[in-house]
Amino acid sequence: MAVDQTQRDHPDILLVGLACVDITSYVDRFPDEDECARSTKQTIRRGGNASNSACVIGLLGGSAGWSGTLGKESDPMAALVVDDLKGFGVFPCHCVSHDAQQPVASIIVNQSKATRTIILNNQLPELS
Repeated sequence: MAVDQTQRDHPDILLVGLACVDITSYVDRFPDEDECARSTKQTIRRGGNASNSACVIGLLGGSAGWSGTLGKESDPMAALVVDDLKGFGVFPCHCVSHDAQQPVASIIVNQSKATRTIILNNQLPELS
């Protein structure tokens, strides 16, 4: 579905919230403290509830925008977020950039217990 300029500037639905980069490592079991463990798989992708929901709307053919705070333009993680959103037909609207890194979540998935642990590094202020 082609997105025209009007849809980019005035999406039907605007989602506001966090967009981060999720670095997810999958392990057979959660390591003990001070232990080194090998992952069975690792993924790096955009995350955050609002940005994920906006992409689902885009996949379903809706006109969605996302608004939130972004890290500095020179941060490759900020570019990853913006480029991925656009790839789903979601356009950043009314975003505010700050001189800080884009939030990154380090996620460890324990495959034997089907649990996950998230450590979020977010130095950006809330959108206001």
